[in-house]
Amino acid sequence: MTEQNSSSRIVELAELIAEKTRAVNTYLVSGGLPQPSFEIDGPSDLGIKSDEVEKARMAVIGASMELQDLLQGPVACLRPATCDALEKFNGQELNETAYSLAHCPGESVWSYYDSHPDTARRFASSMDSFTSSPGHSVEYLATGYSWSELPKGSKVIDIGGSKGHVSIAIAKIHKQLLFVVQDLPAVINDVELNDDMEAEVQHRIEFEAHDFLIEQKREGDVYLLRWILHDWPDKYVVKILRNLIPVLKQGNKILINDFIIPGPGKMDSALERNVSSALITLAHAPSMASEMSFGGADDENAELRKLNAEVLENPDEFETWEKLVRAAETQEGGLNRNSSPQAISSTRSVYDRFLAKFPLFFGYWKKYADLEFSIAGTEAAEMVYERGVASISNSADLWTNFCAFKVETSHDPDVIRELFERGANCVGPDFLAHPFWDKYLEFEERLEAYDRIFAILGRVILIPMHQYARYFERYRQLAQSRPVQELAPSDRLAQFRAEIDMEGMQKPRTELEIDRELRARIDQYHLEIFHHTQTETTKRWTYEQEIKRPYFHVTELDEAQLVNWRKYLDFEEAEGSYQRTAFLYERCLVAAAYYEEFWLRFARWMFAQDNKQEEVRNIYQRASCLYLPISKPAIRIQYALFEEMSGRPDVAEAIHEAILMNIPGHVETIISWANLQRRQGGLEAAIEVLKTQIDAEACDIFTKAAAVAHWAKLLWKIKGSADEARQVFQENQQWYLDSKHFWSEWLFFELQQPTSAATESTQQTRIKQVHNDIRRKSRLTPEVRKELAHYYQVYLLERGGKDTAKEYMDLDREDNGSIFPNGFFDLACNTENSTEGHIFSKRE
Repeated sequence: MTEQNSSSRIVELAELIAEKTRAVNTYLVSGGLPQPSFEIDGPSDLGIKSDEVEKARMAVIGASMELQDLLQGPVACLRPATCDALEKFNGQELNETAYSLAHCPGESVWSYYDSHPDTARRFASSMDSFTSSPGHSVEYLATGYSWSELPKGSKVIDIGGSKGHVSIAIAKIHKQLLFVVQDLPAVINDVELNDDMEAEVQHRIEFEAHDFLIEQKREGDVYLLRWILHDWPDKYVVKILRNLIPVLKQGNKILINDFIIPGPGKMDSALERNVSSALITLAHAPSMASEMSFGGADDENAELRKLNAEVLENPDEFETWEKLVRAAETQEGGLNRNSSPQAISSTRSVYDRFLAKFPLFFGYWKKYADLEFSIAGTEAAEMVYERGVASISNSADLWTNFCAFKVETSHDPDVIRELFERGANCVGPDFLAHPFWDKYLEFEERLEAYDRIFAILGRVILIPMHQYARYFERYRQLAQSRPVQELAPSDRLAQFRAEIDMEGMQKPRTELEIDRELRARIDQYHLEIFHHTQTETTKRWTYEQEIKRPYFHVTELDEAQLVNWRKYLDFEEAEGSYQRTAFLYERCLVAAAYYEEFWLRFARWMFAQDNKQEEVRNIYQRASCLYLPISKPAIRIQYALFEEMSGRPDVAEAIHEAILMNIPGHVETIISWANLQRRQGGLEAAIEVLKTQIDAEACDIFTKAAAVAHWAKLLWKIKGSADEARQVFQENQQWYLDSKHFWSEWLFFELQQPTSAATESTQQTRIKQVHNDIRRKSRLTPEVRKELAHYYQVYLLERGGKDTAKEYMDLDREDNGSIFPNGFFDLACNTENSTEGHIFSKRE
């Protein structure tokens, strides 16, 4: 049976290859394009512009590969170097690849290029050529990113930019930008600016030798990494990005343009094979989490596998994650440098997955860094700390630990001081930042750098903070021995001197007396600063002492905590300091990371500030991608509106698609998406969205009913055709007999139609028919039918004719069982229950 299937398959493939090859050939001949050839004058690519012909070409390639595999058999298809690499290597080092094993054992491909410039030159040229192949053109980057929003003179650092083909393409379109192309010396030294490059472009592009595995020195506005990171193991990706930190400033951007790999079976077979081959060759295909290999004894291994399976089954269960982390790090009696590769690799994987899920647990970042220090040393631990402070940048505890670690492991005071300054920028204003400032001062005391200590204290005494008074006392004490020019701003010193000089005109003073008087006034000035800081601290003290859990946890905050955060944010917003308000929001969103209201509030507050569009986008992205579950899509719908407002309707549409991919049939998202399409593409585009959801198997009957009702509403409100809207209701009623939403929308639609004396009778007939269908055709519960009948009864009283009183009484008797039920006169007389007032305003 197997042979028969194989035989039919190879014939199938041969016929497919012949058919699709003819299609490609016809396209080439009819278009006057050259035939494929490897001759020296042959075309570098086929020049295919038709999507259909490109699909045919890819089908030929995929079928040819499959046919070759079938005719060779499984043994001949194996790639020895790749298989050897998979068996031999279990780390993340650059020389642990199939390429290294086959061509340069013990050496990475990049160091091999360094010592073989001809090979490096061919590689760089191949990258230039690769960008002209279908789907890989640099044009997508040059036109798809918002380069035009960058101000004139903005500098783009093209990291690993080869011979500059990417920068050249962008520079030709966006003439306000400057570029620095960086790559290894072997590449940069071979760059030749040819005549085809416009002189104006040459003037704006600079070439520079730089290895991105060392710290970046060049300052810029945008740091571009195109097709760089996919070549490197995770630990080196972290290092590449971390090396940008020293030059990054507020407003800088890191732009990553790289491949995103869809799941298996989602690509053309030839493309999927190429991608899979590249992944295996470059990265030796790390094991999936579900197939992780643990170390330790068999019983220990079994427990780890059990816990791992549980977190894969339920990734939101924090207690199971905790157990898994504890079990992983205690493998083989506790991890150290001599632990097995399996134990080390699996524990790293557990920590990485845990902290990707819960990035705000600062204590676990500290534990992970300590673990890496014991296994792999200082640099590995530092990488973990960098990842930690990037994930929770406003954690004073984590920054304090990181800086303390750096003090103990580095001998370069400038490097340590630079890290402290980064921490001060991130957590310095925190009300509970005193441990961080103490650690910074302690470091400078070790060096006996009293000038720096005084400067640090001068910053701290301005911050409303716990234990502020002891910093002031120390500052005041040191001030007695510091030069006068360090004690106050120059303009304030000039003011004091002028006042003393005026007084001296009446009573001459010695230099010593003048200095003593000047210092007395400076001391009074410092006391004014102290009293101001004291006042600001006191204003915040009430809110701060009510914060019982300033750190993140998965358990809910009690209502008193939420109320306190709301009041504290109200206070800071009223105070009007952008820095302090933004910082408080960030603090709040550590403790309340899972609360949608605070993310929405933060985004709305930031939106009200001038020129903060990127900051607003960042808030929405963090909330949507990291913290708020997609089961709460309100923040994502709001994010979509923001992107639409920002001129990115394609992003807004993608957000809606992502929500529905995870929670199919979510009514608010469907309606929001339809409205987005109506605004951007017109009525038909909106209706198409609704029809697609109505036909979708994943949508339940109630979701479809809501989509039908909105379809009718669009026809009525947007197109202005009540008849077409009514037809939609009539033609679909048989499918939604159980849906309250469908019937209420139809009834309200008819009740809201404008009438005149001439048309009221006709409209009354329509309304009555809908009401009768609700009572007799629908399968609504008696309670719901009674609720909807109430609106019809109000209509009868307000707009019915002289014969409607009997109909009202009959309905009332049927529904309530008495002629004058409780509330009858309220119903008849209270205008708030009018069909033209309260009923519909309440629904809206």
